[in-house]
Amino acid sequence: MVPVYTLIVPNAVMPYWRAQWVEGRLQTVTPGLDRLAQLTPPDSVKLVLAIEAQANAVSFYWEEEAGEQVLDELKAFLLALASAS
Repeated sequence: MVPVYTLIVPNAVMPYWRAQWVEGRLQTVTPGLDRLAQLTPPDSVKLVLAIEAQANAVSFYWEEEAGEQVLDELKAFLLALASAS
């Protein structure tokens, strides 16, 4: 099973964008601002299959078998992505 989690970021204003694994690295696959280029992802991002964001929500699909201990680290990274301009 591949769960998806969505974080609502009240002050974020983002156009639609998506990132997914391409050739062994997570990269933005939609045209426009590459939010990933502005941040250093944590090691736990290897568990993320894809990230989607729009307006004030950022969602990630991930491998749930990794356990809940990585969720806080992933949440902090996604909040930073939502805040990147």
